[in-house]
This record gives sequence, C-alpha cells and structure tokens, in this order.
Amino acid sequence: MADDKVVKLPVPASQDAHADEHARADTERSRRLFDWADGVLRQLGLNKAVAAVGSIEELRNITFDADSAEVALAIRDALHPASGERAEHFRGLSAGSLKQILKNRFTALKKTREKELRRGKQPDWTADLILDNGKIRPIIANLERIPLDLNRGFPPRFD
Repeated sequence: MADDKVVKLPVPASQDAHADEHARADTERSRRLFDWADGVLRQLGLNKAVAAVGSIEELRNITFDADSAEVALAIRDALHPASGERAEHFRGLSAGSLKQILKNRFTALKKTREKELRRGKQPDWTADLILDNGKIRPIIANLERIPLDLNRGFPPRFD
C-alpha cells in the first residue's frame, strides 16, 4: 500500500547534462590552479628541497613562507598579468585565496613525501638486543630496546 502513495518523478535530462558540464569545468579550473601552484613551488625550489630530505625530522624543518617577496610577485603576476587579461581560472580569486592554495599544495607535497619516507625500511630493532648464546637475555636493557608497537604484536617472550 505504501508503494501506491509514492510518486516517482523523472529527473530532467537537461539538469543532468548541465551538472556534468559544471562539474567538468570546476575540475578543469582546480587542475589549472593546482598546476599554477605547483609551478610556483617549483620556482621557489621547495619541491627539490622536499624530495631531497632523508628523514621526517628534516621534512618538518622545511617551511613555506607565504609572505615572501617571491610569493607576492607570483600572486601579483597571476592576478595582474602584463598582458592585462587575467586567466579565466584566476577570476574571482583574491591574493589571500591564492596564498591558501599555495599553502595547501605545499602541505600536500610534504604529506606525499612523508608517506614515502614512512614506507621506507624500518630500522632493525633486533640488532641492538643483548644475546646470550643466541637467546635474548632477560635484562632491562633489552626491554628498553624492544618497540611496543601493537600493530606488529607484542614483543617476543624471554625464554
């Protein structure tokens, strides 16, 4: 009986086509803005600096100064190009918006590199254990060396 009361209305095809076209245009605009931001980060040398780090600690020391003169010039060139005609993907954006896009792209660049560093080989903690005839000695020094990582399970037993 409940099915008799439900009226199913068809979705007009023109709205679906318009929505798809709008989504494609929005995606294209985002891609162009991201390409611009990646190019600015490349000009600043930040992509090379991030790629060159060997540890997460070094990666955290790399910062992005959104108020630097180079960033201000890149934003000015984007918003007020020498040709006088602003690119379509920059329309409606302010300097603050472009700074935020640059910050977000820099953060994404660092997160990607951090994932790469974390995927690297984990240090072998068993090499530091004090052994007695091939068996782990049950002493406090060994307990300090065993990582308590619950994802890998509990530390080995001392027999």
